[in-house]
This record gives sequence, structure tokens and C-alpha cells, in this order.
Amino acid sequence: LIPMYENGKAKSFRALHYSFLPHGSIVFPGSFNPPHQGHLSLASAAVEHRTNSQRRIDPTAHRRELAVFMELSIANADKPSIDPEVVSERLRSFLSFEELPTNWGILLTRAPLFSKKVEVLSNCIPQEEIRGSHEGSPMMSFVIGTDTLVRLIDPKYYGNDRDEMLEALGSMMNQGVRFIVGGRLEQRKDVQASEKFVSGFDEVDRLPTKIRAMFSIIKENEFRVDISSSEIRSEQLNGNTTS
Repeated sequence: LIPMYENGKAKSFRALHYSFLPHGSIVFPGSFNPPHQGHLSLASAAVEHRTNSQRRIDPTAHRRELAVFMELSIANADKPSIDPEVVSERLRSFLSFEELPTNWGILLTRAPLFSKKVEVLSNCIPQEEIRGSHEGSPMMSFVIGTDTLVRLIDPKYYGNDRDEMLEALGSMMNQGVRFIVGGRLEQRKDVQASEKFVSGFDEVDRLPTKIRAMFSIIKENEFRVDISSSEIRSEQLNGNTTS
């Protein structure tokens, strides 16, 4: 879905007749329940982070502005599928923001697991773009929060087999997939406990050296927005609103 603008503001979406994903795109998977400024800030930080990394790889090459896509999977690994009316409501919520990434769009999939996302999305990248890409440049980069990082490297989602988890990550890495991780406050059930910002460094550091190379951590001074969708839903239930 591509946003359509009127007077500089996104007003609606247009569905493409065929699936297309530019090589090197940043994909931000999430339930976006609801989308909020933290999502947009993390997406922008990921674009800047990846752009700087690409310049270090090939400082002389002309680079187009990276595209960032919010990916909403209608199917979920841990929850029931999302109702179409709910999907439409979440999509419309993106149009309420005044500031959005410059080159962005929405992806709707039925791919709850990253291995499936890669399988689906890689088929949307033109082969000529893949062949013409600079060696070492990612085919696609997923931007995730540390909560998603924890699930990504949890053997639970790989038949409780750590080796299967590492093999799946290695397969994605060999296809040119990378992950950009943004930190967040740890969600604690004990409201009396002190808050802790989790960057993702500790979680990634427990992985083998080769696998660690596919993860880039955005430092706290580059991105930190202490807001979550669950907090917004809680405030909405109590009659408050947060954007």
C-alpha cells in the first residue's frame, strides 16, 4: 500500500497491482495496535543508521533514499488473526500523523515468522536490483524492538531447538537479511520495580560471532522513546489519549 498525498499530507492508500519491494528496503514488522510516534521515530532512526552503514561500505556510490515499509501480518504466531476491520482501522491511524518517513508504505502479509517474511518479501524484489547491488549491501533490513529481538532468538519458535534457531538465522543472513534493533524500557509486571532500558546488546552478545554480524544496535543516544502500544491502550481504556 502506497500513501497518497494531498497538500503535503497523506490522505489515503493505494494498493499496487503487483507486489514490489526495492532492494535494500527497511521493513518494520509490528501489530501497530495502535501505531504511535515511537514507531515512526524508530523507523527514521533505522533509516539513518542503515544509510550511515552503507556509506561506510561504499562511500562513493550514489544512493537513493531508503524506503521503509511498515509490515502488518494479519496472522500472528502467538495470537488470533487480525480482523479485516481492525486492519483497516490501524491503517487509517497512520494517516493521522503529521510527520511520516519521506519514502514509506505499508505491507500486508500473512507471515508471522521472520523466515516466512523473508520467503515472501524476497520474491517481491526485482532480480535485476539484486544482481546490481553492491557486495555487502543488505537485501532487506528488519527494524525491531528488543521485545521482538527476544522472541526472534527464542528456541521456542524453532521447535525448542537452539541449533534450529541458529540455522534459521544463518539462512536469512546468507540471503542478505539484516536486523536493526532499537532499545526500549523493559516492561515489568511489578510497578514498584525500577525501570530499565534494554538496548539489545546483551541478547545479541550471547549469539555466535558469525550470527551477531547480522544485528546492528541503535545506541540509546540515537534513539529512545519511552512509549509503547500497550501503555497507550491502557490509557485509552482509562479515558486518556496519547499519540
